[in-house]
Amino acid sequence: MQIAVMPGMTRAILFVVLTGLALAGCGQSVSGTYLPAGTGMSAYQKLEFASNGTVDMTTMFGSTMQSTYKIDGEKMVITVTAGASLVFTVDGDGCLNGGIMGKYCRK
Repeated sequence: MQIAVMPGMTRAILFVVLTGLALAGCGQSVSGTYLPAGTGMSAYQKLEFASNGTVDMTTMFGSTMQSTYKIDGEKMVITVTAGASLVFTVDGDGCLNGGIMGKYCRK
């Protein structure tokens, strides 16, 4: 079976495929519970991410606050109260490295 491709159709198909791939990378989200990894100090007992862009952050003292997050490439930015932000790097294992804030991996 042979499919006839009309002039210009190849470009249109390529455009649709590339646009779909580009959009697939937009609006990334994570979900699930992330716990401190390693033996170092961690600022939070756990981070619970929802796919709607919110995260419940439980401190080592047991209090929980809800914040929002965005993923930008290999960076995750969590916006906390008063517009302050925490920046985590997403490593090759999918763990979140917050430097002095600690490293968190999915449970």
